[in-house]
Amino acid sequence: MSDLRMPAYGISDAGGTVIRWLKQIGDAVEAGESLVLVETEKAAVELDSPATGILREICVDQGHVSVAELLAVIEDETGAGESPIPGPTSSESTKTGPATEGIPEAPVVPRRPDRSTRRSAEPNVRAAPAARRLARKHGIDLGRIRGTGPRGRIVRADVEQLIGTSRPGAPALAPGSGPETEREELSQLRRVVAQRMIESATTIPQFHLTVDADAGALLKAYRQRRQTAQGISMTAFLVKVLAELLKRYPRFNASWKEDHIEIHRSVNINVAVATDRGLLVPVLRDCASGTIDEIDEQLVDLVNRARAGKVLPEEFAGGTFTLSNLGMYGIREFNGLINPPQSALLAVGEIRERPFVSQGMIGIRPEMSLTLAADHRVVDGAEAARFLDALRNNLTRL
Repeated sequence: MSDLRMPAYGISDAGGTVIRWLKQIGDAVEAGESLVLVETEKAAVELDSPATGILREICVDQGHVSVAELLAVIEDETGAGESPIPGPTSSESTKTGPATEGIPEAPVVPRRPDRSTRRSAEPNVRAAPAARRLARKHGIDLGRIRGTGPRGRIVRADVEQLIGTSRPGAPALAPGSGPETEREELSQLRRVVAQRMIESATTIPQFHLTVDADAGALLKAYRQRRQTAQGISMTAFLVKVLAELLKRYPRFNASWKEDHIEIHRSVNINVAVATDRGLLVPVLRDCASGTIDEIDEQLVDLVNRARAGKVLPEEFAGGTFTLSNLGMYGIREFNGLINPPQSALLAVGEIRERPFVSQGMIGIRPEMSLTLAADHRVVDGAEAARFLDALRNNLTRL
C-alpha cells in the first residue's frame, strides 16, 4: 500500500482544503497521475499519485486537511494488500512449553473501519463536510435535500432546515420556500486574503498619493510593439518601467522588520490577477534584468496558469513590490492595500482621454491615474512624491 499525504510545500504548516477528487475509489492510477485538487494558502494544486495501482481509499472527501494528514491509499500494482495482524493459529493456541511460557500475548489491535465502504454508502451529491457530518448524525439521506449553496452544493443550513421541519410541532414550509440567506463556506484562499488584508489595514501605517500621468508615449509604444509581438500586455510595460525605477528608489523595494528595514537587491513584482477563485498575486522575478518581451512572456504564462489554478505555491513567495491594475475594468483610480511585508503598492487606473492645460493652451490627451500606497515606517511623504513624479516622467519617455 502507498499513502498520499498532504505536503507542506516548505511555506507554512497551514495545510489545505480538498476541493475535488479527479479519481474515484476503484480507479486504476499511474504514478505521477493527478489524483486530487487541493487549495493551499496560495494556489490550487493537483497532488499526484505516489504509485501505480488502484485507488482503494479516499480518506478526506472534501474540507480542510493538515500537513501530513492521510488523503488516500493506493494499492500497489503488485496487488499486495495489508498484511494480516499476526496471531496464534488454532493448533498453536493449544501448545505449551518453554518457548511460550511466561511470554504475554500481544494485544489484538482492532482495525479501523473501511472508510471506502462508509463513503460508498453515501449519495454521490455535492455537500459541504459540515453538512455531511450533520446528515450522518441524524440519519438523513442527502439525496432528499436540494442544496442552496454555490452550484447547488448542500450546506449545513440546508440539513438544519430539514431537521427543523421534521420535529414535532415545527411549522410547515410552503412549497418552494427556503432560507432567506445563503451560506457560502470560506475557501482557504478567501481566508488567507482576509487575514492579510486585516494585517495590512491594522498593522501598516500606510498613506496614498495620486498623480495623473500622460499615457500618450505608453500607448504609442504598446501599439508599435503589438505589430511585431502579438498579444503583448500593457502591464508588461508598466512592470518594466517600475522595475528600473525601483533600482533607483530601493526603499520602495523593501520590507519592514521591526528592528531594521530590509532592502531587497532583486526586483520581484507581484501582479494582482483576478480569477474565479478570488484575487491571486503571483510573482514576476528579476524584472529589472528582463526585457519587455521576457517580462510579457513570464506574465502571460503566470496569468493563464493562475486562472487555471496551476500556479505552484512557491510562485507567490518572495515578492518585493506589488502592481495592481484595474484599468481594464474602467476604474479611474483606487487605493490599494500594501501586501505585507512589502513597503509599497502601485494602483493603476484606466487610460482615458482628458482635457489638460499647457502654457495657457487647452488640449486633449490620454491620461492614467497612478496611486501609490506606501508604508510610512519605511518611506516619507516627500520621498513617495518624488518616486511618483519620476514614474510619471519615465512613462513619457518610452
